[in-house]
Amino acid sequence: MDRFKLMKELGASPESFGFKEDVPKEDIDRFCLIKELWSSIVSKDDTSWIDIYIKGSQVSGAANYIKRFGRHLSHMRSVGMSDSDIAEVINISQYMALSEVIGVIDMGVASKAKSKVGKSNEISDFGLFFCDEKGNPSCWVGYLHEFMEESAPDGQKEGYVDQLT
Repeated sequence: MDRFKLMKELGASPESFGFKEDVPKEDIDRFCLIKELWSSIVSKDDTSWIDIYIKGSQVSGAANYIKRFGRHLSHMRSVGMSDSDIAEVINISQYMALSEVIGVIDMGVASKAKSKVGKSNEISDFGLFFCDEKGNPSCWVGYLHEFMEESAPDGQKEGYVDQLT
């Protein structure tokens, strides 16, 4: 399999990662994982979800976080915030949350918990691993931050990597 070509077909520029011919399978996996995570972030150009959440927050039995979210979306509109500004703020906050999660995964260390209790030997570090076809760990998932900008949806690539470094 030509993984260099595959990475291009997936929407990446292998050259931007320094690859000239072959691309390690693990890096294709990393790129696909980040691309999938990006898909859960609302587009800064899409505002259709705002009305959905506002209406959903008024449904009997809606989860508390949906009620709160809808209430705050309504409030932002009531003080004159445009839907495009709301979408931009939510997009940025979701990106910031994703970058924090990626940072924790990349470090593989429960450093905040360890520093809080002062007993580093009582709290294990962790790792996220890709698995082979039999479900056995094959490769550590780290270095995801390197794929953040390249895997970002079109129109959202500007400056994301700079924010992580």
